[in-house]
Amino acid sequence: EHNSGTDPAETVEYNTYSNNFGTGSGLYGRMEYFSSRLAVQTRGLGLRDYNLTLKAKPFTNASARIEARYLDADKTSALGNAHFGEEIDLTINYDFSDAITFSGGGGVFLPGDLMKEFYRANEPRGDLGFWGYLMVEATID
Repeated sequence: EHNSGTDPAETVEYNTYSNNFGTGSGLYGRMEYFSSRLAVQTRGLGLRDYNLTLKAKPFTNASARIEARYLDADKTSALGNAHFGEEIDLTINYDFSDAITFSGGGGVFLPGDLMKEFYRANEPRGDLGFWGYLMVEATID
């Protein structure tokens, strides 16, 4: 996925892609660092989302999915940075019955130079982002 950005030195034309409709929820990673306010969240630099998804169904009632994303800006920042980071997500679903499904997942975001520039993360680990969830979905007929 490629969303155009505007060069920080540009003073006449604004070329940043902005989706006026839709949420963009989950499109650029499960952690949703980038969603419906893409122009604001990328600070006008745009977004290039390279992703790979692997799915497996080891049992008839269970499935797993792993997603890896490499996120870059379309344009380079004024400080010369263009790499947002990488995100890796894992989701597991288990159909306990026809009416009950258990889901769980988690992920990690490894910030690149651009995220460190935006949020001034100077820690040795670069301020990793973690998330996780557990959900039970019940269908009542």
